[in-house]
Amino acid sequence: MLKLSSVSVEGRISDIALDIEAGQWWTLLGPNGAGKSSLLSVCAGLEQYDGNIAITPRLTLQTQAHSDKPNSDKTNSDKTHSDKTNSDKTHSDKTHRNKHCAALRDLPLSQLSAFRCMLTQQHQLQFHLSVSELFSFFTALDNIPAPIDDALSITELIDQAFHQLSGGEQQRVHLARNLMQVWPAIETGSALLILDEPLQQMDVRIQIKSLTLFQSLASLGNTIIMSDHDINHALHFSTHCLLLKGGRQLKHGPSQEVLSLENLERLYQHKFEWIERADSHTVRKYCVARAD
Repeated sequence: MLKLSSVSVEGRISDIALDIEAGQWWTLLGPNGAGKSSLLSVCAGLEQYDGNIAITPRLTLQTQAHSDKPNSDKTNSDKTHSDKTNSDKTHSDKTHRNKHCAALRDLPLSQLSAFRCMLTQQHQLQFHLSVSELFSFFTALDNIPAPIDDALSITELIDQAFHQLSGGEQQRVHLARNLMQVWPAIETGSALLILDEPLQQMDVRIQIKSLTLFQSLASLGNTIIMSDHDINHALHFSTHCLLLKGGRQLKHGPSQEVLSLENLERLYQHKFEWIERADSHTVRKYCVARAD
């Protein structure tokens, strides 16, 4: 879905190269000031950058594929043509993908906003609104989708004044608002979800329910790129990790391969160790920072 080549933002990130496929969940890990937020803003199309980012908006692909479906009353000659097309499937698929691959900087925000959301760390509202009014301003949905409400328990907040909510409650609302913005794309597995520390200030129970929701959304084909400070979230939930330090990528790839003690100690300049916990089904390992 996204291919980054030599992407840089002066003074913040340098020479980032990534190939992010649809359905993957990438977690960005790194110390404060490593460039995580800057990279997320670039991937969202909200930041000027040097280098290249190619994007294949799957929403566009699915719309085109739907319009190209043959009718049930096609003639025999059409069937012959269809058979030939099937025999050339590899070539045509490659051509189709290339046709719809675009430079991220060339896509208007109006097109991006149909399938891409960006949850930032800082939020400012100039007016005192209820949660319900906030949703009516920023989303086109009349109702909160059940998976969002199940994970974030938004219904219990819906009539409350947003400015009177706790920090964690406000974060739940903002996360729900972003997901609702692109919910039609999410339902078809076409969304790009860019989330900057989406779990900050949330209770542990809501954090785990949110991570489980993200996992289910990725299983539909949606792509997730998020930052986090919890190594174990990345280890047990995300499919891929990018380790950022000083604006440069230290390591990237499948989470289980990237999150080694050696890589983490290089990243954070601190010692870690593994602990194991067994249940009736499996043994899971957890990364903990050493106190010595």
